[in-house]
Amino acid sequence: MSEINCAATTFVSIETGQFDGQIMTPSERVDQETVFAFIQSLPADDPDQRGIQRIDTGANVIFLTGKKAYKIKRDVQYPFLDYSTLALRKRACEREIELNAPHAPQIYRSAKPITRSPQGHLEIDGDGEPVE
Repeated sequence: MSEINCAATTFVSIETGQFDGQIMTPSERVDQETVFAFIQSLPADDPDQRGIQRIDTGANVIFLTGKKAYKIKRDVQYPFLDYSTLALRKRACEREIELNAPHAPQIYRSAKPITRSPQGHLEIDGDGEPVE
């Protein structure tokens, strides 16, 4: 069974790696496709799985790494939900963990941010500025 961490802080419980892609200056806004590429670039945690599988829904993007899943709320606004700001996505992730963890603690683990280091690298739950 995979564990799910929510992101919008983003979720995850991975301890390795920085994004090998483009390095950004601190003043540049990070778009979600850059965040998605970062997550997609992480190594799969299952030797039988080639790469990370991406699943797109209307409100989320889920990345399956083998034993783990990363779920990122899309920057969208519908009549029935609003994830249009980082603060709204963060709150939705925290609420999702709060509601689901008591019933499936082995799956719903935590909400952690995707951050940008002072050097411009994206990291999961790093010391830099939260960007997703």
